[in-house]
Amino acid sequence: MTFEQLRVLQAVVTAGTFRGEAEKLYKSQPAISTMIKNLEAEIGLEIFSREGYRPTLTEAGRIFYEKSLTVLEQTNQLATFASSVSSLSETSVEFHSDNAVLRVDICKYKPQHNNLIIPTNYQQYNF
Repeated sequence: MTFEQLRVLQAVVTAGTFRGEAEKLYKSQPAISTMIKNLEAEIGLEIFSREGYRPTLTEAGRIFYEKSLTVLEQTNQLATFASSVSSLSETSVEFHSDNAVLRVDICKYKPQHNNLIIPTNYQQYNF
């Protein structure tokens, strides 16, 4: 699964149609449909019911979509974090994640940048 697939999923759900979002994303409607079908095949879930005029989320699709919003938000937070650290414009960054790998990476980064403050809940891990 790719970030692009999740971004397209969010766009289709928001618009309620494959065609309308295809135009906004500068992609063809078949390309959008293929991305969603590939995502469904990869995760083994039918995200959309295509029985009606407009695609509607299945129950499993609704739950998957809600979880995907968290991933998209965390990705946006990570991009903001990277931008802040690279420009050194921030002295502290708040980032919430249960991802142990990400915590390890942040903690490894701290010794190189004294202005990076890691909240105490991250410091409980011995890295």
